[in-house]
Amino acid sequence: MTTPKTCAYTYEFTGFRCTLPAWEGHDTLMCILHDPHPGKPMERFNAALEEKVMRDEADDAAREINLAGVAFPTYLDWSGRTVGKPVSFRKASFSGAADFSRATFRGDADFWGATFHGDAAFTRATFCGAAHFYQATFSADAVFSGARFSGNASFSEATFHADANFWKAGFNAAALFSEATFRADAYFSESSFGGFAFFSEATFNGVANFGGATFSGDASFTGATFSGAAYFSEATFSGTASFSWATFKESVSFEGTRFPPRDSRYDIGFERVTFQRPSVTYFWHVDLSRASFLYTDVREVKFMGVTWASLPEHALWPLPLFKRWKAGRHGIRSHLELEEARRGRAAPGSPQAAESPDAKEQREEVLRTHRSVAEQYRLLRLNYETSKQEIEAGDFYIGQMDMRRLDNDNKEYPWLYRALLNGYRTVALYGESYLRPLIFYLAFSLLFAWGYQWRGCASYADGLFTALTAGALFRDVPVCIDDAEKILVYFNMLADILLLGLALVAMRRRFHR
Repeated sequence: MTTPKTCAYTYEFTGFRCTLPAWEGHDTLMCILHDPHPGKPMERFNAALEEKVMRDEADDAAREINLAGVAFPTYLDWSGRTVGKPVSFRKASFSGAADFSRATFRGDADFWGATFHGDAAFTRATFCGAAHFYQATFSADAVFSGARFSGNASFSEATFHADANFWKAGFNAAALFSEATFRADAYFSESSFGGFAFFSEATFNGVANFGGATFSGDASFTGATFSGAAYFSEATFSGTASFSWATFKESVSFEGTRFPPRDSRYDIGFERVTFQRPSVTYFWHVDLSRASFLYTDVREVKFMGVTWASLPEHALWPLPLFKRWKAGRHGIRSHLELEEARRGRAAPGSPQAAESPDAKEQREEVLRTHRSVAEQYRLLRLNYETSKQEIEAGDFYIGQMDMRRLDNDNKEYPWLYRALLNGYRTVALYGESYLRPLIFYLAFSLLFAWGYQWRGCASYADGLFTALTAGALFRDVPVCIDDAEKILVYFNMLADILLLGLALVAMRRRFHR
């Protein structure tokens, strides 16, 4: 009597070796579960499958229900089933549709490297432990709508050849989709991510719909590629959101997206992003006070109703009378961080506030140099000038000039140039304020009037009239006692012409840009 041969299937990664007897089918070296031939008799296959599942469930020494490498010939129906133990479908092959709808996995569910040739349905399935779909391949539709993942869910390096539907899926822990490939449409609309959502270097060839999704933890789309339309409308990001180095080849919508507010410690990263169709890229009614667009061309991006960072403007004079003129203006987060670093303290709510000196040195300072921030301001200014949003464009121009003024390391701007910029900023905010030149005009007029009275040229009232009108064209120089008073008048004329000219230029820039 010959001894039955044992199945030759082994899985080297875990050291698993099948102990089932080989069957007399198409491949005599394999058991009926691991024989890859699609013509296996279904009744015998299902009977062997159920026997294997029940035996592993009942065996206290077995850590899991081990179905690694099983070749499912046709349709598999596990809908509504409750699996009490961890189950492994590593490297399993599903030739037909696989239905796990409303199934409950009380332990870990391991589909590492599995291949689904037919539709894969996990609608409203419940994963109480970790769910591993690392390097899984879905050749047909993959439906996870309404599924609940209590543990970590890993779809890293998975490939979806058809539509991937995660509508209203719930991820309570980390959701890992790094380097995943979506060759058709991907739907994550109204899904919820309770932990870290990791889509770094993922590839979306079709539509990527994250509309109404909720990201309670950090979300990373760093280096992701969106070849189709991308929708993040009405999505909510409560933690750090990174889209740095991402590429958007078609339209992008961030309409009504809720990002962390300005008093939050979380940042929004759009550094080095490529918008290949910026004219159909929309940021409408969003808070970008924590956002950074360094090294990103935003000249044609559509900004509407955007909230930017508020930069405090310095008062003209440290007296209570002038405090009411102190107001905030539109700016960007990188500028605020540079200002705070220049004053020797971290920006409120920024991660740098809790970092050690060694950790600060390791940060990528290139992302916040004065030159790069000035370039970001320039691109935003051009954008807002094109859309006729004059006030915001003026604020961004002030920021651009501030970065030039503060850039001590740039040899293109010598100290004399920066000194002139300091004066230009103080007197007229680089030509963006008409109120400042008028205030200086009135202040100088009062001083010159006192000078005329002191020199005995005129009474204070006549001297004030002379000071106010000294810059008028074709005005006669008043008769004075000596040349010193003539010099005073000429200085008065020069100051009036300069200050009134700056005020007129600022008015034209503000109202006729």
